[in-house]
Amino acid sequence: MHPPRKRTVAAIIVAQPYYEGASKFDPASDITWNDIPLARRAIGSKPAWYDKAKFYERVEEVEQARSDFRDYLAIDKAKADAFLKENKALADLYRQATGTREALSNMRKARAAALLQRQKGTLPFSDYAVRVKKVDDDEKAAITNFNKRYVDTVIQSQPVAASAP
Repeated sequence: MHPPRKRTVAAIIVAQPYYEGASKFDPASDITWNDIPLARRAIGSKPAWYDKAKFYERVEEVEQARSDFRDYLAIDKAKADAFLKENKALADLYRQATGTREALSNMRKARAAALLQRQKGTLPFSDYAVRVKKVDDDEKAAITNFNKRYVDTVIQSQPVAASAP
């Protein structure tokens, strides 16, 4: 047996009781192997929250750059222009960052409204599941779209450091 295969099988065998225990605790939960760190490490995938965490870090970076620009502008226009020139990629993302953040807020409100209707009994479970799935898919698409744009504009625009001989 190939050594990495042994490690994967061993990790899944070790993680199996946790997976089954979580499923028994809450049968309606959407627990996946990816939610168990040991199994995720063996499978080699990223956690479900990773993209969302990166999105919020990047939006914070964009908003901080805008705040810094405004501070420089209040002090000295030449410094503000130099800062803007240096951080143009971040400045270009400001509208998309705030728009995506607002869209995510609206999606959370739609999810909460669907949950409220479900709790009141005015929305059948099948319709609720469809609505929540659509909101989740839209949320993932919005986050992925922003993260791709961030990589394309900010990370790709950074100069590559020369390696030492």
